[in-house]
Amino acid sequence: MQGTYVLVDYNGTSSCKVDITYFPFDDQKCILRFGSWIYSGLWMNYVTMHQDRPIDLGNYVNNSEWDLLSVILNKNIRTHSCCPDPHPDLTYLLHIRRKTFYYIFNIIVPCIMLFILTLLTFWLPLTSGEKITLGLSVFLAFSMFMLLIAEEVRATSEAVPLIGIYLCVVMTMTSLSVIMAVIVINVYNHGTKAKRAPPWVRKLVLDWMSRPLGIRHHLERLVHTSHRDSKRDRNECTKVAENRIHPTDIDLSINSRSQNKAISKIVDAMSKDDDNSEQEMYYRKMVVAEWQRIAAVIDRVLFWIYFLGTIASYVVILIIIPGKNYTEWDAEVKQVRAMQNSQGFTLQ
Repeated sequence: MQGTYVLVDYNGTSSCKVDITYFPFDDQKCILRFGSWIYSGLWMNYVTMHQDRPIDLGNYVNNSEWDLLSVILNKNIRTHSCCPDPHPDLTYLLHIRRKTFYYIFNIIVPCIMLFILTLLTFWLPLTSGEKITLGLSVFLAFSMFMLLIAEEVRATSEAVPLIGIYLCVVMTMTSLSVIMAVIVINVYNHGTKAKRAPPWVRKLVLDWMSRPLGIRHHLERLVHTSHRDSKRDRNECTKVAENRIHPTDIDLSINSRSQNKAISKIVDAMSKDDDNSEQEMYYRKMVVAEWQRIAAVIDRVLFWIYFLGTIASYVVILIIIPGKNYTEWDAEVKQVRAMQNSQGFTLQ
């Protein structure tokens, strides 16, 4: 085979298996193998043009989607069962890493903004029906991002991309926030039934949970205000009754003793009615304020659960897992580089 040359053009194409598990924080390994299936090493041998490096990147054009991190060369001598002669080949291992700025700017940052909007649902007044509306709007926005991810990633059932898992977790948390809003609004309006909360609920929510949240004093003031208003209403009603039964309006021809007895009975009856109505009014206001206080405490607790759960999912899915993946890839590349350097190559 001496004097015979093979010309390999640069415009060939090669495919490699893509693992989308860590998309868009993924690294890919592409293998290019050059060898002959017909001629053995007795007739054809393979050597690199540059003995000090596996590949010349002088004319390499940077890609807008991928970074070429390293190129590793292995020269293999293979033998086959059919043929005893050795068959050499050159195997190039390309380590590429996806550029993440596009996905961070167009997907992750908007998701963080939507997360902030979801937090605002917990700060809306409990009497506002917009808590549920805002939560559903954010959920639909996340659904749109899921469709965008489906267009960017090729269809495969082998793995679920990391960004898809992230969106599923965030959508689940958003759904839970809507469910939380429904529960809190229901608890807030439960006081209209004029039935107090169970003792264990008052002990757990009003005594234990409200103190660290800093909303105990504010809601106790609501009950005292209601009681003060009831007293003021009673005093006004008593003044009206006294004005209606004024001594100058009494007929002097009637026996004063019997007249005083009649007036006393009327005043006593009105006082009992006032006391009963005041107690009933105060009880109703106390029950309403109690349920409103329970709803406010539950809403604040659910806010912190949602906030901490979402932050934890952000840290784990977007920081810890990609960082671990990058660390493992870099360690593997360093190990192979050290092995190749021992063979006299200076790798890229």
